[in-house]
Amino acid sequence: MSAPLPDPVADAIVARIRDLARAHGTNIQNDAGLAELLAALKISDQVPIAPFAVAADLLFHLLSADQRPPAETAS
Repeated sequence: MSAPLPDPVADAIVARIRDLARAHGTNIQNDAGLAELLAALKISDQVPIAPFAVAADLLFHLLSADQRPPAETAS
């Protein structure tokens, strides 16, 4: 099976999330295994506990970052 074609809208959303994470000093980790597992899920599927915990942690950090000012950037 070939890899799906890139989705420009999804890529733009991912880029925006990364920009916001960096602006708020949030560490970014790439986890290909987790991404593959989540990509295989359908909307109606139950999320296994391990990725659910990771997603909950991610949402916690995103919501916390929304409550504090952006980190100062070096110029």
